[in-house]
Amino acid sequence: MAKTMRIFEAYNLQGWKLIYLVLYKTIADNPDLMDVDFFNDLQTYLQRNAENNNVNPLDHEEWIKWLNQL
Repeated sequence: MAKTMRIFEAYNLQGWKLIYLVLYKTIADNPDLMDVDFFNDLQTYLQRNAENNNVNPLDHEEWIKWLNQL
């Protein structure tokens, strides 16, 4: 997992937020996406970043607001 997180850190956080939002919006049509390691690793990476910015990723409204701050 640590190696995966370093890969995410090599790229812009705003780009990862945008990619996550696009993928998240398609979950209803593609429920198998929830089981894809990349999606889960990206979500974990973003949740950790959110927590580092005093955002509670378990509070859906707060989480989505933070994600949309591109």
